[in-house]
Amino acid sequence: MKLLIVGAGAQAAYALETFRLTGEHEVLAILDLHPQGRMVGSEVLGVPVEGTLDRLDKDYAARFQGALVTCSSNSQKQTLARRVAQLGLPLASAIHPTAVIASSATIGDGSIVNALAVVQPRATVGRGVMLHAGTIVEHDCVVEDYANLAPRATLAGHVRVGTGAYVYTGASVLPQVRIGARARVGAGAVVLRDVAKGATVVGVPAAPVASIGPERGAD
Repeated sequence: MKLLIVGAGAQAAYALETFRLTGEHEVLAILDLHPQGRMVGSEVLGVPVEGTLDRLDKDYAARFQGALVTCSSNSQKQTLARRVAQLGLPLASAIHPTAVIASSATIGDGSIVNALAVVQPRATVGRGVMLHAGTIVEHDCVVEDYANLAPRATLAGHVRVGTGAYVYTGASVLPQVRIGARARVGAGAVVLRDVAKGATVVGVPAAPVASIGPERGAD
């Protein structure tokens, strides 16, 4: 499938490396999300960055058979995925060949699963999810749409991660725990109890704090 990648950061590079290993898609162009087009005219791993979101209309979309949205802001990714769908472009996924995906697990459209990630039996990963390198999603977990699990984040069995939530690098979530929509779990945290919608928790054991900075993932 001839693809457009929307977003020119690290997630775009992850996807390009995966597609080159799998041979699954051909990426023709990339659009820069920065309004000033800082990367326009450059390349990401040999693929041209042709413009900003201003170019994303029906005429431009007609060149492509599908798209992948790559950005560190979960909320922005969700908004852009809707925009791409309205232009008639189906969302592609990028699953690294070294990732281990159980046959009974499901991965939603527009998701990126990086090297050495593990998704165990009966786990469900939604649309537009980012699973970074070495993440573990154990049996019967649910990772809802547009969530982001940073490198080596670990979900034990029956965990549920809400829409747009972040679980940062090296954090561990114990069995049966629920992470609310748009919540954030700090790096290295150990989560023993449910995390409320929009809350931020850090530490061992994890406890609520006001904030850990602006909304962004491991780009």
